[in-house]
Amino acid sequence: EQTHQYYKSIGASFPETKTALEKVAFGVEDSVEKLATWEKYINHQFENLTSEYRAAREQLATVQEKYNINAEKLAEKTNELARISEQLEAVKTTMEERGETISDTSPLVKIKQAIKTLRAELQQMEVRIGVVGHTLMSKTIK
Repeated sequence: EQTHQYYKSIGASFPETKTALEKVAFGVEDSVEKLATWEKYINHQFENLTSEYRAAREQLATVQEKYNINAEKLAEKTNELARISEQLEAVKTTMEERGETISDTSPLVKIKQAIKTLRAELQQMEVRIGVVGHTLMSKTIK
């Protein structure tokens, strides 16, 4: 009998509940449509900014890649400069030792000429390193 009462109670309140739920469903559908419209509007408004952002990220990736390549080249040039400097020091040491023991000046003249050549090469290498450093700096600033 209690089940019967619940059944009658549910049957009596069903039309009102159904109407209320239909109103809620209509309100939800309306809200979803408004949200979809608003989302489309916002996406349209910020479309240019998103395009600019994507372009900026691509440009950043390109610049970063160039920076990494140039940094690697700079490291190679620095290592080469260190190697040449060591060779120069070795030549200087050898020249000093020979200069002290040999009285003939013709080898000394040749060594001095070699030192001048090495110094010129060293100076050119320093200029190259400076140019690469400047290029890296200007690329990172951009």
